[in-house]
Amino acid sequence: MAMHFVWWVLAVALGIAELATGSFYMLVLAAGAAAAGVVAFVGFGLAAQFTCAALVSAGGAVLVRRLRGRPEAAHRNPDVNLDIGQPVDVAQWNADGRSRAPYRGALWDVELMPGEPAVPGRFVIREVEGNRLRLARAGQGAQAQP
Repeated sequence: MAMHFVWWVLAVALGIAELATGSFYMLVLAAGAAAAGVVAFVGFGLAAQFTCAALVSAGGAVLVRRLRGRPEAAHRNPDVNLDIGQPVDVAQWNADGRSRAPYRGALWDVELMPGEPAVPGRFVIREVEGNRLRLARAGQGAQAQP
């Protein structure tokens, strides 16, 4: 079997594996194998084929990593923690910007986000750190979710 067929079969197998796993990195490896298949079809040697596969795969992996972006920290990500964005009513604040407030049927330790005024009223959960809720004033760019 010609070497370019081996590369293309490998590319198809990696493409199928990508469909099964949903990993874009597997798709990058498939693109590297396909590029090596083209290099083999043109007539370059085995070293050039492996070099091409490695360069295309490495470049694609860097590209996928950059396009993916930075994940949001879990303690402030509403997709991870459903408490983010929920309203909390605080009756009074301590001098250090902390208090206890009822939320979901229990008293929780709450803390103001930096720069927030320590006045009683309705706040929105912005972060959850352990068993402490970090709050921002409702209505200032914060949207309470029903």
